[in-house]
Amino acid sequence: MRIELYAVCLSVMFVQSAFAQKITTEFDEAVDFAKFKTFAIRDGSLKSPSPALNSELTKKRIEASLDRALTAKGLTKAAGSADLNVF
Repeated sequence: MRIELYAVCLSVMFVQSAFAQKITTEFDEAVDFAKFKTFAIRDGSLKSPSPALNSELTKKRIEASLDRALTAKGLTKAAGSADLNVF
């Protein structure tokens, strides 16, 4: 019984640390984002300390996620000039 309790306590401690990422965002509060109608995802590079995250597959997944999120917000993806450029 005591070993099981110890194992559960350790598991909870490790799970909490795995989800303890701090995420911050910044934006200009004076800008009216409702005016933007189009977006384009521009070329950028990944610079993660983990080499596994610097792959083309990861880049494609990030771009697909951005595409879905911005489209869900009512923006249209543009091939050329766009109101918002994502790098």
